[in-house]
Amino acid sequence: MNAAKITRESKSNLALAFISLGRQRRADITIFYAFCRVIDDIADSTESSVEEKARDLTAWRRWLRERSPDEPVIARDVRELIEKYSLRPAMLEEIIDGVEMDLHNVRYDSFEELRLYCYRVASAVGEGSMAVSLVHQYLVDG
Repeated sequence: MNAAKITRESKSNLALAFISLGRQRRADITIFYAFCRVIDDIADSTESSVEEKARDLTAWRRWLRERSPDEPVIARDVRELIEKYSLRPAMLEEIIDGVEMDLHNVRYDSFEELRLYCYRVASAVGEGSMAVSLVHQYLVDG
């Protein structure tokens, strides 16, 4: 499934904001959003076991860095985004780490654990969005 279809099927209000962006900027942020959506959907799946979810998230860590015959189409697109915007794969792995925390924790024992979770599932997504949006804007307006 490609990024546009994943984003369209998510029916997210956030995705509606992409309409106002230019064609290339919209395409790039759609890929980033679709990556986040796919990762979150893996963790939230009610049809997969915890072990299957962990395996799928591990596969995504690999796909961020290298090609694989079993990868989804969007993995190639995400690697191109990483290259285009000089994103660190570790930044996207933070998002994977965050949703992976959902596999094992329902409650957090400390504020620090909760802060880390929030950083990974929200702030890291925001940082990635800004990297794509701001770098693109700089390249266009430069």
